[in-house]
Amino acid sequence: MVRRRPELFLAYVGAGQVVDMQQGEAVSYAALMAQLQARADAKSIAALEAVGPPPYASRMGLMAQRRICSRPARRWTVRRCGPCRWRLLTSPGLSAMDTWAYVAGAMFSIAALYDALMAYRIGDLGTGSRSR
Repeated sequence: MVRRRPELFLAYVGAGQVVDMQQGEAVSYAALMAQLQARADAKSIAALEAVGPPPYASRMGLMAQRRICSRPARRWTVRRCGPCRWRLLTSPGLSAMDTWAYVAGAMFSIAALYDALMAYRIGDLGTGSRSR
């Protein structure tokens, strides 16, 4: 829309956009492997090596990597669970059904959008600059 009608926009500010998911996943995989090696977590290292580095053939590889990334310690804490999951589990304003719906929606979205997300690279669109 900005390319088609740039006069309608003064600025665009965004957060959390997919820019290059394949590159992001490669960075994530390397960072996770480094953390596991620093902790000498042989079981998780073997599991991550079995998944292999991205690009994954399907979303199942991505989900396997995420499971390894979020393996809980002996007890659930903010640090081990992740702030977003912790808030879902402890929010007084959310029911168990709300939490289930959130997770189900996230799973539906990744299944429906995985191929498009993995193929998208914002750089392929160019800068969008044009002279007037």
